[in-house]
Amino acid sequence: MLTRLHEYQAKYGQLKGDEYTAHVKALETDPALRKDVTDLAWFFLRRSTGCCGWCFIECDIALRKLNPQRMTTKTTEYQLRVGTVLHDPVNKDFSRLLTSGNITEDLALYHLANNPMAKRYFTHLPKDIDQRIIAYMGVEAPVEAPVEAPVEAPVEAPVEAHVETPADEQANFKKAAREDVFAYVAAGVTNSQIEESFADSIEAKRVSKAELIAWAKEARAAKIDNRVL
Repeated sequence: MLTRLHEYQAKYGQLKGDEYTAHVKALETDPALRKDVTDLAWFFLRRSTGCCGWCFIECDIALRKLNPQRMTTKTTEYQLRVGTVLHDPVNKDFSRLLTSGNITEDLALYHLANNPMAKRYFTHLPKDIDQRIIAYMGVEAPVEAPVEAPVEAPVEAPVEAHVETPADEQANFKKAAREDVFAYVAAGVTNSQIEESFADSIEAKRVSKAELIAWAKEARAAKIDNRVL
């Protein structure tokens, strides 16, 4: 099945413009393509496409961006509620979708460290989960340096390292979300379906419905301008 996923990504992973539009239309009419998406989505994402056209598009996007290496070492220490799908809370990266079918410790800790509300979607977590999250985030206890004789050295002006602030992180998240909305509009996705895809982010107040609708309107206007040109 992994070979089948690689073949799918090699064939459809880099589609853009008219080729991508034709691919989206084929998702509605091509039985072989729909079977590929259905089989791969269930195996790798544990998601059913059903008969929903939007579901096929969403699963196709997730499969084309999926990183199979993140799914090779599964764990039972972390268990999600049945049917739960957690989206990447930072960059909206589809390869970081978390489901009960692809759960690894690295992926689980990524969501737990970056989404303060993620714990409520788990039915089982390790007893030392807080310590694991701290370790994952790279926070270590201070280590005392050995006492050495003072050595005079020229004083240099300190170099300030850039530290990403919450405002920076939020701006980057919204930039990625806007790009996703443009991709959804190009695929013919409706506003209500876009809002459904961002339900977790809306609930977490990382993005608002008004912003999503405004980006969708902007994307559709750009799409019309391109056609005129």
